[in-house]
Amino acid sequence: RPSGPVMTSDAGLLTGSRAVLIGVSAYEYAEFPPIRAARNSLQAMRSLLADPALCGWPPEQVTVIPNPISAADLATNIADLAENTAGVLLLYYVGHGVLSPRGELCLTVTSTRPDRPKISGLPWDTVADVLRGCPASRRLAILDCCFAGQAIEALTGDGDPGLADIAHVEGVYTLTATTRNRAAHVPPP
Repeated sequence: RPSGPVMTSDAGLLTGSRAVLIGVSAYEYAEFPPIRAARNSLQAMRSLLADPALCGWPPEQVTVIPNPISAADLATNIADLAENTAGVLLLYYVGHGVLSPRGELCLTVTSTRPDRPKISGLPWDTVADVLRGCPASRRLAILDCCFAGQAIEALTGDGDPGLADIAHVEGVYTLTATTRNRAAHVPPP
């Protein structure tokens, strides 16, 4: 068998696949400082996926969403892309992650209000609903944000059983930057 990356040697693996890359580096509220590294990480992920020597994703199958303003519009966009994905769905998020007053992970968008993250941000349980309904044969979520481990704990059922029932997404591979109660480290520029 020839050597080389598995994904580039098996072109059929990516048929009907979609990568959705979301990066939030700018915010309207001072409580969320800008994250220059998020912009860099978004572009690095895009380059890694498109590199024929590494992953070989066709550019038309990679959707990049920089600095989304509205959480509702972002959720709708993700849902529209996911429902048309039959192969691999890769969802990547980099930005601030915050916890609601009830301890639920919320992904921030540019307009997320620090005092109302569940209303103005994108709750993980909304993303989980999209992943549950997605026809993709393989689903992957990469969360590069603070408190991202909340999603893992909920997915595995190690936390509050009520939250685990809400956020459990069977068949989704999830990679997080940190644990449920810790900030993710961003090195200085």
